[in-house]
Amino acid sequence: MAARPRKSSKRDLPPNLQVRKGFYSWRNPITKSEFGLGSNKQEAIAQAVEANIHILELSSRPRLIDRLIGNDNLTLAAWLNDYWKLLVARELSKSTMKARRLQLNSIRQTIGDIYINQVTTKDIAELLHSYEVRGKSASANLLRSVLNDIYKEAMSRGLANSNPVTDTKPPKVKVQRSRLVFDEFKLVYESALQDDQWLARCIELAMVTGQRREEIHNMKFKDIHDGKLWVIQSKTGMKLAIPLDIRLEAIGLSLADIVSRCRETRVISQYLVHYTRSGARVKVGQKIQPEQITRHFNLARDKTTLKWDKNPPTFHELRSLSSRLYTEERGKDFSQALLGHKSEKTASLYRDVRGAEWIEIKTA
Repeated sequence: MAARPRKSSKRDLPPNLQVRKGFYSWRNPITKSEFGLGSNKQEAIAQAVEANIHILELSSRPRLIDRLIGNDNLTLAAWLNDYWKLLVARELSKSTMKARRLQLNSIRQTIGDIYINQVTTKDIAELLHSYEVRGKSASANLLRSVLNDIYKEAMSRGLANSNPVTDTKPPKVKVQRSRLVFDEFKLVYESALQDDQWLARCIELAMVTGQRREEIHNMKFKDIHDGKLWVIQSKTGMKLAIPLDIRLEAIGLSLADIVSRCRETRVISQYLVHYTRSGARVKVGQKIQPEQITRHFNLARDKTTLKWDKNPPTFHELRSLSSRLYTEERGKDFSQALLGHKSEKTASLYRDVRGAEWIEIKTA
């Protein structure tokens, strides 16, 4: 259906200029604010045209003429297509690639049609702020890191003259998840023993090896040789050779003990932790998916009498608890090496109890 014809009194007016009862006003198409221009038509038209030109010059969006002559390949969205190929070449984990896809889509939808060299610090800051106001400061922090990498790669190829992310302030992330202290762990572990035995094995492996659930669900019997369990961390690519005689005294188990328990299922499987019963979507011997490890851990945790004021600890908190216990038993260097942390700064984050434990002052 065709648009209704403009009134004769408005046909010769430039865009954004309006007239009401003989008085003219110009409406900013970006902020929607209106400015009164009086009753002189010619003067109002002149000011409106001047203002429209100024707004057009401020705009960093590609114009139709740029698209027609092929300059639209310089937009941020166009560069993101090539950047995705760089991510694929890095051979990141499936979960990381899934997160990157969502992050890049968010960037495309908000600032993707701006020229890569015309994205401003303000554009980046507003995008990050849109996450913060929704209580997603952690996501905003991750997005900032991705944007920073996007521009570093673009600059290395001569596509960007500067990095607008550098001057933005990193969002302040307030840790929401509670730490798990040892007395709480014992109750959760006892609850897990009442569940499928594979959950107990996952917990034991997490405590003794200090590895993430992604490494645990991928551990294979063939990776055990020369008296060690050989692990490649999916998140960092760090390669670890963990001795079978490593022992966490706090829980009274060695890695060799846990491997023996994994074999006691009498199920033929290549994975240390595996299903021992078939279900609607699983088969005997199949490896346990990371999401199921988290789900069953949460169920076992919630069956206890434990209560937390804020978000309760998840399976990942076992890694922090393992780090703290090993630090106490064998020192910081041992704990840092076992968890695969390259820097002391990262290792210290895992040793931080976030106020969950009393700090004992040792005099000797």
